Amino acid sequence: MEFSLGTLNIWAFYADWDDRREALSQAWEDVDKPDILCLQEVIETDTRNQAEEIAFDLDYPNYLFIPEQLNGDHTEGIAILSIYPLSREETFELYHTKVRRVATKVFVTSLGVEIINTHLSFSENDESKKQLIQVLEIPERDVY
Repeated sequence: MEFSLGTLNIWAFYADWDDRREALSQAWEDVDKPDILCLQEVIETDTRNQAEEIAFDLDYPNYLFIPEQLNGDHTEGIAILSIYPLSREETFELYHTKVRRVATKVFVTSLGVEIINTHLSFSENDESKKQLIQVLEIPERDVY
């Protein structure tokens, strides 16, 4: 069975979220939205959740928000939105030095596939490489 997958860093609240939310919704008017959409830098506050808003705007019946870190008055995390039901969630913490990062694995039963979403960190000490190795569960010597 074919399916489409997209990923997008929505850049938290670092610019005008309402304008970016509208632009994101309009972008999918001319093209088919992906069946599964993985998001990074998703913000949740007491009154708003960006993943929930995008799921509503783009008509994704299934979404999952996974918190990574508390930043003052909001929580930042990752999300998975899907037209298919998501099951068997497993979230694990990644190697990090300054910023907490997680990866989340979900199984899409109707497709028979596992999807992993994460937000790798950038650093001068190969932090993202170490995180990727952990996500892929391969020995470090096999990554070049």
